[in-house]
Amino acid sequence: MFNGRDDNANRTAVLLTLADNQVVTVSIRLPLSRRLADALNNDDVFLDAITPSGQQQFIAKSTIKLVRSANVPRADQLDTEGRVPGTPAFDPYAILKVAKDASPEDISPPTTAWPGSTTRTASPPMSCPTR
Repeated sequence: MFNGRDDNANRTAVLLTLADNQVVTVSIRLPLSRRLADALNNDDVFLDAITPSGQQQFIAKSTIKLVRSANVPRADQLDTEGRVPGTPAFDPYAILKVAKDASPEDISPPTTAWPGSTTRTASPPMSCPTR
């Protein structure tokens, strides 16, 4: 953070299944080799993780049952027109389970927060009484 380098360049998104079967999505700091396997197998007892809400956590490796990569392809890597033989076209409407003609009013905001997040869903702003 203070050394001027981009910390996100040395991280990768993963889904961790913890000992209590809770699944969390976090971004794990990678070692200089930039390999996830090296981060998991080095002598460090904890993983440096950042939640989707930006909260930094240190997760004990001993509490992790399963690690799955959660890397999402960049927009330019998505085949939106089905040009690659044998693969279906990327359809964001199907993934989000909304109609193609849905208006912004038809699409509701998410009602749940990320696991372990302290972020709450938005509530209407409170008005100040006038005198």
